[in-house]
Amino acid sequence: MRLQLSDMEGPEPKASLCLRAVITIDGRKVEHCLLADEEDGIVIFYETDKHNNFIAGPDGSPEKRHQFGTVVITDPLNAK
Repeated sequence: MRLQLSDMEGPEPKASLCLRAVITIDGRKVEHCLLADEEDGIVIFYETDKHNNFIAGPDGSPEKRHQFGTVVITDPLNAK
C-alpha cells in the first residue's frame, strides 16, 4: 500500500486512513509522514529535533528526510 499527503484531498476511505494510519519503518513509528510505500520500502517525513520541533532547511521550510527499509502501514481501526 502507498499513502501520501495528497491522498488526504482524495475520496474516502483513503483520506481518512491517512489521518489515523500508524506507519512504521524497521519497527520504529514515523511521525509527520508525507509518503509511505510498503512495496518500495520508503518513507518521506519531516525531520524533527528531540523536542519534536521541525528542523528548518536552508530556505526556512521544514527539512524532509527519506528513509528506506521495511515499511508497514497499519489501520488501528482494523488491527487484528
